[in-house]
Amino acid sequence: MGRTLIIRGKKVPSRSVGGVGFVVHPSIVHLVDSHEILSSRLGILQLHPPRQKTISIINCYSPTSAADDSELDAFYEDVEEVVRNEKSFHKFIVGDFNAKIEMPLENEYRIGKFGYGLRNENGNGLVGLLSAARLFHGNSIFMKTEHCRWTWESPNGTTHAEIEHILINRRWSLLDVSVVPFFCIGSDHRLLRAKVRFSRRLEKLEELISSCDWPIEEEPTYDYDRLLKGLRACGECASVTSEKNVERMSKTTKEMLERRRFLRQDPNATHLEQLITNASCSLEPAL
Repeated sequence: MGRTLIIRGKKVPSRSVGGVGFVVHPSIVHLVDSHEILSSRLGILQLHPPRQKTISIINCYSPTSAADDSELDAFYEDVEEVVRNEKSFHKFIVGDFNAKIEMPLENEYRIGKFGYGLRNENGNGLVGLLSAARLFHGNSIFMKTEHCRWTWESPNGTTHAEIEHILINRRWSLLDVSVVPFFCIGSDHRLLRAKVRFSRRLEKLEELISSCDWPIEEEPTYDYDRLLKGLRACGECASVTSEKNVERMSKTTKEMLERRRFLRQDPNATHLEQLITNASCSLEPAL
């Protein structure tokens, strides 16, 4: 087996915070297409498996909620720009967001129903990123026990929070998200693991759907009117009475065919009678 690829970025200048990177298993090092550390808080790793769509993994390290609003806003703007500019089919945004998002509020359909903790300021920024970059929150999609949810523990061991998150652009590609509870890494954080799938059939289906022109009206009333018009058109087509099938054979033809069948089964029928009947059956449709 080959060597592990380690990609490590630098911390924030003059501050002992930040720093992102990647550890690539030897079995997939050959799939690495490119990698780049954009800043002390953002890095990109792109994979290109054979006969598969490209995959981009974006690693993030957000400022804490104690940071200035301008610093938080700049971070989420940078993440959104990177996600939008990445052209890979599959996008996974992972890392320490220092964000707690709890249960989804009304119309927050990009968050699953299994949120954890109370939402903080960074959580509001993360929710805004989901909507702006058209992403889904992976952690909250799957129901887990509390022990398998928290990713950070306070020094005294009494406080726990889920501040590491996995975001994806295609919900169907995510099969599971959970922490690795008994893996010691010498940190107050725990590893967060995602199980994913890549399906050529689903990828092709999504490409076909996206190739269609789906007009979206700014005014919902227009969409409703279009729906009613379509339903009425379908109803009119369904109400049209279809014409009855026209008989393909006349009554006389049916009688001749019946007589021919009878003569074939009659041992006393002469050869001449059978010839006459066969000829009559052949001529009848043309009459």
